Amino acid sequence: MNLKKQKGFSLIELLIVVAIIGIIAAIAVPNLMAARRSANDASAQQTLRNINSANATYESGVGRGNFANTLAALGGTGSTDFGMIDDTVVNATQTPKSGFILQQYGATVKNSTTASTYSVRNHPSQSTGIARTGNRSFFINETGVIRTSNAPNAQATSTSEPIGN
Repeated sequence: MNLKKQKGFSLIELLIVVAIIGIIAAIAVPNLMAARRSANDASAQQTLRNINSANATYESGVGRGNFANTLAALGGTGSTDFGMIDDTVVNATQTPKSGFILQQYGATVKNSTTASTYSVRNHPSQSTGIARTGNRSFFINETGVIRTSNAPNAQATSTSEPIGN
């Protein structure tokens, strides 16, 4: 009787490899999600810096001391738009940009006793669960100081803590 020598992997060996891959994935996926949220937070802060810079340019130029009354006035390519911010930022009030939605942009016109003001908030589009897109909410106004709220589902305001940079 001539038996052929069998070649290949046994079922046990394959199960061990699958278990090892599962353990590595269980360790890596949460870290990947945390890194993604941190990147989204950084993008949200930079978006607010860009809006602040565009508004300062607008105020000192065509605004004649007033900030833009809408985000659309700062962006776009139309004849009345100035193209200082990207359309993805302008549209971030409806469509999230890097997991964040812009909320409550508003500007006031200067008068004889007060200067023009503006404010805007950036909030994670998904703020709870494993699929959350950011760690905190951000706020900026004409002072240029970005403020944040670290409490879950809390909105950052003008009285929130500055981010520290």
